[in-house]
Amino acid sequence: MPKKELEIIFSKTFPDLERTAESGDIDSQYRLATLHHRGRWREKDIDKAMYWFEKAAEKGHSDAQFYLGCIFSNDDFSIQKPDYDKSLFWIKKAAEQGYARAQYILADIFIGHEYEGITASPDEILSWLTKAASQGFLDAQRTLAICYDSHHFDSDDEGIFPLSGMDDWLALYWYEQAAEGGNSRDMWALSCFLIDFPALLEMSQYWLKMAADHGHLQAKESFAQVLLDDEDPKSDLLGFEHLISAAESGSPEAQSSWARLLRDGILVESNLELSNYWLTICSINDEGMDSGEVLNSRFRLVDLDVEEYKSFPSDSEEEVFDFDRLEKESLSGFNGQKVIVALRHMDDMEFPEAKSLLKETVEVSGGVTDFLLGVCHEALEEYDDALSYYGFSVGKGSLAALEYLASLKKKRWSLLNVESR
Repeated sequence: MPKKELEIIFSKTFPDLERTAESGDIDSQYRLATLHHRGRWREKDIDKAMYWFEKAAEKGHSDAQFYLGCIFSNDDFSIQKPDYDKSLFWIKKAAEQGYARAQYILADIFIGHEYEGITASPDEILSWLTKAASQGFLDAQRTLAICYDSHHFDSDDEGIFPLSGMDDWLALYWYEQAAEGGNSRDMWALSCFLIDFPALLEMSQYWLKMAADHGHLQAKESFAQVLLDDEDPKSDLLGFEHLISAAESGSPEAQSSWARLLRDGILVESNLELSNYWLTICSINDEGMDSGEVLNSRFRLVDLDVEEYKSFPSDSEEEVFDFDRLEKESLSGFNGQKVIVALRHMDDMEFPEAKSLLKETVEVSGGVTDFLLGVCHEALEEYDDALSYYGFSVGKGSLAALEYLASLKKKRWSLLNVESR
């Protein structure tokens, strides 16, 4: 439904909601408070939000109690000064009614000592965490698992908070509960926990595969290594599939591993040009370097200096790192070669040529090419396009692009301020 029609409908229902709230209906009071707090369909009004939240909270509405407690903590900077006593009072009220999120937040406040002067005993913290975790609240399950996990902390570390004793079986129980929720992060955590127990290795590999199948990048890379280390040749193909999938999804570890296999010809035919491409991608994802630093890091990563790499013989005894040949072959459609040639142009400050080549690969090369295109556009002072490509790359998980995006935004802001004077 178009927004204008929604606004017309809501303008008619809002007064009805106000009337039912005034009459004492606690659900209406809570809904009205939420609308004022979020600024939905009406201008945000924190005073009205707190008024209606408090009305509903005083009558036992657990959601209203929880959100009122959050407002008093000033977690969204809605009020000028936090009131931790009132915050704790209302969050605890919601927790006592069985509100799982409030139970977890209450424990988290105690664990992190977030409210000055407010503490709780380890038994009370464990009690709130267990109540929330027993209702399926994932963050509580994760926290409990870590608290009980004797392998998670150093021998001198008492954990997140002082425990009378850690219990790996309880840790296993809560790791499993979290993993069964379907999140790849929790499957990965369970697999890592189980690997410390030789008798449970098969179970560890099961959850490792589950995490990999659900898209966890570290799990994909680790599961690929498990398969490639297997003596069964049939495992190699599946191992390569997981390794390449993780590399293409942006895992620097997988990109580096795949590059080394290609460099050394382990289980695959040696391909130094393709190895060079993946080390380029890895160094961009892992370090956030500029193009000149990326070229230097490629040689460092393969444990060869520049001159050694240029003279490294291939099977045909011809020079491997021949940019002129690569430039010709890049026209045939191999995207890795195009990226390498584009990097050469960038090092020579030939940004229009680099930009042209990169735009031919952007559809298939993902966030790395978006990042490099952003660098080219910024060098050419095409700032709007640079911001767009950095944004695309950030959306695909590039930390390097995030740094460049923030820097360019700051630069644009400074330029706009100068122009406005």
